[in-house]
Amino acid sequence: MIQQLVESSSQRDGRPALAALGDDSWLVRQAAVIRLSVLELDAATCEGLRRQSGPGSKPLPGVDPLRKKAAAHIATIQPDPQAPAEEIDELEAVRLVCAILSDQISRKSASDALRRRLVEQGLSYRHALKRKDRPWIGRQLLAWTDQAQALADLELQTAQKAAADGGIKLGAWYVDNRDYLYWQPSERRFRLDAAARKAKTPSAEFRKKTPWGKEEGPNKRSESPSR
Repeated sequence: MIQQLVESSSQRDGRPALAALGDDSWLVRQAAVIRLSVLELDAATCEGLRRQSGPGSKPLPGVDPLRKKAAAHIATIQPDPQAPAEEIDELEAVRLVCAILSDQISRKSASDALRRRLVEQGLSYRHALKRKDRPWIGRQLLAWTDQAQALADLELQTAQKAAADGGIKLGAWYVDNRDYLYWQPSERRFRLDAAARKAKTPSAEFRKKTPWGKEEGPNKRSESPSR
């Protein structure tokens, strides 16, 4: 579906993207908004559609005001079937999906439980890739989580080496440590709560009795404000 959205919109045909706003998958709806923005749908409408198409949202009905506004815009565009169609392979499609996941994971309004589900959803796309492309998912997992700690635990020097097996070792590391991860807003990624892991207690539960210090864990301030 996402590959079709890219191909059709590259030929100035926004009808598939418009129809995809009613898709059951919120990821497909988010991808549709991206392609509508490529077709010059105004930024305010795109942002409104994006906000209405987040995780757990329902498909947008045809009577939705923003969807009607998008339809009016698409009606002004003449498709060009002679234009070169932009084709993407499975890896590019997964990269697009993971970019959408990253956007949702980093939002202030997201709960840690939702962030974990989205990370795990991203990991599930490993099997959609050709074997030669699977290391990319491992490197993406490191971008979402504690790269330094994962490499230290696995006794590996680089992300490339850690992901060389297609992300299998990194996926296993994540499963073993996910309960000890906390969201670090200043870095927009998960970090390992070493004290919680040492106590063999999930971080959320451990920190109820042992709160973070003023400049510890998620309370650590960044040089630039987080979103």
